Formats: sequence, C-alpha cells, structure tokens
Amino acid sequence: MFGKLKHRFDEKGKKAVALLATAALLCSFTGCAGNEASNAIPDSVTSALQSTPDAESKDSVSSQVNSDNTSSSDAQTEQNSGQSEFDFDEAVKNITLFGHKISLPCMWSDFGEDFSYGSNFIPADNDLGCPLLYNGKNVGMIFFGNCDAKYAHEIETKPVVCIVAGHYNYGYPYDSEELDWLDRAGYYSGLLELDFYKFTMKSTEDEILEVLGTPNDRSEGFNCHYLVYDYDSGYLLFTINDDAGRNGRLLEMHVCVEVN
Repeated sequence: MFGKLKHRFDEKGKKAVALLATAALLCSFTGCAGNEASNAIPDSVTSALQSTPDAESKDSVSSQVNSDNTSSSDAQTEQNSGQSEFDFDEAVKNITLFGHKISLPCMWSDFGEDFSYGSNFIPADNDLGCPLLYNGKNVGMIFFGNCDAKYAHEIETKPVVCIVAGHYNYGYPYDSEELDWLDRAGYYSGLLELDFYKFTMKSTEDEILEVLGTPNDRSEGFNCHYLVYDYDSGYLLFTINDDAGRNGRLLEMHVCVEVN
C-alpha cells in the first residue's frame, strides 16, 4: 500500500500521466490512425450538407457549427464556474481534522496530542511520508517537506506539507467484512472527520466535479480512478472507488502544498 502511495506522490510520475492524457485529448480532436476526415465535421453538420440546397449550405453549416460551439462553451463555463470560485490558498488554511483546526503548511506540534505518526517512513522526492494516526488508529498519511529519509530523527522540525485522509481499499460507509479488516489492521473504522472547503469523506465524485470543475488529470487505478487538481502552490488528489455498488464514493483525499 505504501509503495502505491509513494508512486502517486511522485511529481514526475503525475506529470507523465498528465502528458499522456493531454496527448489522448489532442488525438481525439485531430483524428488519429487516418480518421481525421471523419472526425473533422460532426455528423449533424454532414447531415445538413447532404439535405440542404447549395445556396443555403453555407448558412446552414455556419448556424449549426455556431450552435454546437455555443452549447459546448456554455457547458464548459457551467462546469468550471465552481473552480473559478475556489481559492486553494485560502482553503488549505482552514482544514478541520477530527475537530482540530489545521493550516497547511504547519508544524507537527500544531496537530495536538490526539495525533501521532508511524515510523514507516516513505521518501517521495524531497518529502518524507509516514502513517498518520488519531488516538492510535491509522487515518491516512502525512508528508513532511524538505526532509530526507536519513534525517527522519529531525522530522518534527520540518513543515507538514500534505495530509492524506482515507483508506485506499475501502470507502465509507463500510460493510461488516470491511469493518473487521479495518479493526484488525489498526485502522480507524468510523467516518474520518475531515472537513476541507465543501468536502468531507462522504463527498462523491459528482459533488467534487460540481465544485471544482474539470480536473487537470484523471487517471485509472485498480478498481478506482484519480482526480488531480493542480494549483500554483499545491494540488488536490481524490481517489474514487469504481467497485460495483460503490461507484463515486471517495476513498482518499490528498491536500498538498509546496514549500521552498
């Protein structure tokens, strides 16, 4: 599990996925494998060309294209309206974790006595991650910035730059089998009490998209997929469950900032 988390926090890996997604998007617009001609004109426009007299063809096609472009533009504007209202820098200053106020970046001492961290350290670029525990139960991970693994003994002097809340395998609410596994593995088995902007661990993919709009990257995982939103000073990553009966449920929420 920790190996998967490390890979997902590898900035180079994330950018590579984003580049592949961009290439696929460009391919869909320009037409790959010799399909450019068929993709260049929508079917509705082709139909209009075939059924309209020559004198009216240009006007009809122009009207159809303008209508399609307007509809697409309106849909994109509506989808991204929430994202334009979202202030990442302000949101990361107002995180509530189990009733405790946290502002990223911060120091470990800001978390309070109910929290502790595990000793399984995971290097990720210039950061160092480890399990995050609440009253002795695992609730996710935490990453310290500008911290090399060999200086793990100095970790509490480094800034906390990322909070990962949730369980990669299961999303709330849990069934009896999942609860049994969580209890035996030392994981927190109730609802993880994370409040970030308008999101909690009960949030669904539809709610995330409604607020933040189209993600910068959407990549596939094992029985899940990831929504990544990049900002000048950090990023958000949401892991969404794809299992039958649990589609759209949130498995993990990553809130990460960058520090010099």
